Amino acid sequence: MKMILVVKKKWGNEIFHCGKDWEIRGCSTKKRGIVRIAVSGTGLVIGEVTLCNVLPLTREIWETNKKHHHVNMTWDELIKIYKKPYAWVLTEQHEYTVPEKYYHPRGAVIWIKEQND
Repeated sequence: MKMILVVKKKWGNEIFHCGKDWEIRGCSTKKRGIVRIAVSGTGLVIGEVTLCNVLPLTREIWETNKKHHHVNMTWDELIKIYKKPYAWVLTEQHEYTVPEKYYHPRGAVIWIKEQND
């Protein structure tokens, strides 16, 4: 079963066009492998990535690696948003030529289990 990760439009663009390879979240995940990327509010999957690792972040790791997330935010600013931030490490980004529609269940925010046709 494929999983869909929902991101905001800005971050989807950064992942597929600007080399963003960390997605920062407030929790870890055991999921690994190919994950499809959907843009929130559009009903469209725009591509896929490989989620290869999850790193619990510390001040030192963040300050030396925040370029992977494409933000200029201090550690203190980050932990105001996420008490325990994690970097979800993305590789093998592949944007679809034509975005694909998907079913977005009510209440789904981060992950969606893709429905089989």
